[in-house]
Amino acid sequence: MGKADYGLAMRAMFGDLSQCGDYAYVRSDGAYLCVALIDVLGHGPDARKVAEMIVAYLEERDFSNLALLLEGLHRHIFGTRGAVAALCRLDVNTGRLSYSGIGNIVVKIFGGHPLRMVLRDGVVGFGRIKPQVAHVTLHPDDILTLFSDGIREFAGSASCIERSLGTQGTQAAQGIPGTAEEMVSSIMKNCAKESDDASCIVVKYVQDEENAQDSLSRDPRSPGERAAEL
Repeated sequence: MGKADYGLAMRAMFGDLSQCGDYAYVRSDGAYLCVALIDVLGHGPDARKVAEMIVAYLEERDFSNLALLLEGLHRHIFGTRGAVAALCRLDVNTGRLSYSGIGNIVVKIFGGHPLRMVLRDGVVGFGRIKPQVAHVTLHPDDILTLFSDGIREFAGSASCIERSLGTQGTQAAQGIPGTAEEMVSSIMKNCAKESDDASCIVVKYVQDEENAQDSLSRDPRSPGERAAEL
């Protein structure tokens, strides 16, 4: 079994969050963690109203079918300025992650099993969308990140996100230190653009310590043999 430590942050380009068109949303739903990152087109109070409209819709819906959820959201906000969105549902016990999205939200896994998810083009609430759902498995110490285009992914040739998370080099395979809240704070401090609303979600998937010890006690290999396999 596993556990999910998460953190989130939002920042308006100007003013307080009532002026922010980005919205980071996380909900615990039994054994599942439901995650959504929204970036409404534009800025200011009108963009915030649409963002809150989206979150109110998500709050009342089940995340078991992300494609249907996105299609319903598309109809719900059709005629507004629209938004880009990424949705995830994590089975905390197994690490199975379902994800779907429309637009340019970045969804990436860092750590020992790095992966960049592919979302579909389009705008939720405008034109036509064709959401698809894909599945991956998170492993202990993997870091799931979602961030809007208000976050600078690269600084020159270097990854601003990797530097903020401390995932460069061999450290990635050895476990990334720090809480999810600390990671979000570092990303916002180092990578948020001044010229846009910015938002970020970090989910750190960790193995339950008791179950991890049980697993090791059942493993007939020596600690050196286990370490050599990493």
